[in-house]
Amino acid sequence: VVRRAGAATWRGLCTAAKATGKLSFAARYPIAFGLGITTIKTQAADLLTQLHFENRQSIDWKRVQVFTIFGFFYLGGCQYFLYNKIMPYLFPRAVAFTKLTLREKAKDVKGLIQLVGQVFLDLGVHIPFLYMPVYYTIKEAVLGDTASGIRQRIQKGLYKYKKNFWEDWPAALKIWIPADLMNFGLMPMHMRLPFMCIVSFGWTCLLSLMRGAGDKIETVKKISNQLPEVDELVERV
Repeated sequence: VVRRAGAATWRGLCTAAKATGKLSFAARYPIAFGLGITTIKTQAADLLTQLHFENRQSIDWKRVQVFTIFGFFYLGGCQYFLYNKIMPYLFPRAVAFTKLTLREKAKDVKGLIQLVGQVFLDLGVHIPFLYMPVYYTIKEAVLGDTASGIRQRIQKGLYKYKKNFWEDWPAALKIWIPADLMNFGLMPMHMRLPFMCIVSFGWTCLLSLMRGAGDKIETVKKISNQLPEVDELVERV
């Protein structure tokens, strides 16, 4: 019943959005839409974290700059080509699969296999070996010791990436496994990046709290431990 209600709600939202033209801009200008929404999202998430979760009296604008650069160039630019160009090329059934009904998807074995393949590529390759090192490199390049050269700052960023890997990756999996299943299984291609941005707002807040200001591991462990396990999240989806 819950699944049918969720599917009906989603169809209704899509129909209403299309009728009012709200999806037309995203469909016609996917790159511009993606760049804009990811940049605004990362800025807003870091500002919310600083002012609400960390109760700062003043905003660290250099830290906001890190998330702005990361949101614009990587989340908006690189991830657009990953999700909308590279994945459909590697998984040619991806576009057609998103247009099927839930009943048709359940019978489409090839499409389901490619859905799992997309999730694995994103969470088993992209997130741990591209997304995370790029974030740490940008963060250290902007916030690192200015007395050090850019090469030293990049090396320090990669060192922190390796050091924090087994804290960051499990936290990402708890959020992104169910999100990826929904994104690659339900969303039309031009809405993939915007959907990721909606989910990523919460993830960016967590990442900002975890790594934005001095790697506050103990604070984040408490938050991360309160998140449901992956199998529980998948069960809910």
